[in-house]
Amino acid sequence: FNPGDLRYYVLDVLCWRGNSVYDCTFEFRAFWMHAKLAETQAQDPPSPLHKFSFSPLASYECSLEGLRSAYTITMPFTRGGLLFYNKQGHYTLGLSPLVLHWKDQHCSNYFIDTDKDGNVLPQQSLVLRFQAQSGNLVTGDDPPVALAVMPQDFVTTHAESLREGLLLRCVVGEKGLSLDAQGRPLTVDVHLDGLANQRRGGADSFTKILFQYAARHHPLTFEHILETVSLQSSSQVQLVPMNDD
Repeated sequence: FNPGDLRYYVLDVLCWRGNSVYDCTFEFRAFWMHAKLAETQAQDPPSPLHKFSFSPLASYECSLEGLRSAYTITMPFTRGGLLFYNKQGHYTLGLSPLVLHWKDQHCSNYFIDTDKDGNVLPQQSLVLRFQAQSGNLVTGDDPPVALAVMPQDFVTTHAESLREGLLLRCVVGEKGLSLDAQGRPLTVDVHLDGLANQRRGGADSFTKILFQYAARHHPLTFEHILETVSLQSSSQVQLVPMNDD
């Protein structure tokens, strides 16, 4: 929602007048969303008949031209990066490798995670979930990725408060994070920093943790993406500028 023009910007459509489109491809859902909103007066400026307007977000082919357009376009709201959709992907609840979120300083005010006042944290912060049986601290993926193990003496001492599924706030230490050849965590220097907000919905995904670590040390730049797209076909990918809200 953009309060400046009292307009909701629509990212996707899952159901229209009782007709579910969950099992349709993103390419069809995007077409349906644009076509159906155009048939109504929802995109008209606010009036006594409707307080708010609804407009579909623009989408672009993942070509060199499309990438540059999505990256440089001026939007009436604060952007939060770019979303890369697999055009043939169906809607999936939760995390999906068919939708990727990328951002940098140019297209997002929050490229690197900040505190509630907007200040970049001195250390990367992450939220992990405690597994009581193994003592592991895991990500929010399915299946979860274990990044650390609680010391047994600590688990024993705090057994009453360390319940299954407890969300814990951690920070990445000086030794950082490294992966093996298959992309699995090899070394992870994680330190407990306290309890996380238990109402936040779940632990961080492994890809979010990796992205934030890379953003601090060796970010994936827009030039890297352009170079990759120039070397291979990206006809199955659609780009959508993302609202930061």
